[in-house]
Amino acid sequence: YSNMYLSFEHYFRQWNDVSTATFAYSVDNGQSWTNIRQWTSTIDNPTTYNLDISALSGQSQVKFKFNYTGTWGYYWSIDDFTITTTQSSQFMTHQGIEQIDELEFLVDVYPNPASDRFYIESTEKIKQLRLIDLNGQVIIDITVEDYQTDINANNLQTGVYFIQILTEDDVLNKRVQVVR
Repeated sequence: YSNMYLSFEHYFRQWNDVSTATFAYSVDNGQSWTNIRQWTSTIDNPTTYNLDISALSGQSQVKFKFNYTGTWGYYWSIDDFTITTTQSSQFMTHQGIEQIDELEFLVDVYPNPASDRFYIESTEKIKQLRLIDLNGQVIIDITVEDYQTDINANNLQTGVYFIQILTEDDVLNKRVQVVR
């Protein structure tokens, strides 16, 4: 992804200088945490918190954590947590390659490069998937009808391939490298 942004609405009501609200992230599936922001005083009701998280792009095990520590009856309310992304990619057409800046759906291919298996995940249901070599030959052509699938790369030669993902309304091409 070229840009990733996180936002949420929240209201923190602090009690007598002893309550805190902490927002953190992990890139190792929750094994360790990095604090992003901590609130220690009451904020306006409600407030939108926005953060550019583009540095987390490409991480596959990101988690976010909200932690409220306090006494008595005060609180931290959180709502409308969203992550928005834009992705630069290429669509292949019969006339050539057209560059676009924003997609209506997003696709991840990982790991890339791949050695034995790679995975494709989409925000839209994948109808059909084709794996095409650099000569334009279709190596794999499968019907998927799901939001994710995987490809066994053990029988593929080392090199670069294009993955053509067909959804109900769009066609997207991604690149994957097979290594040994």
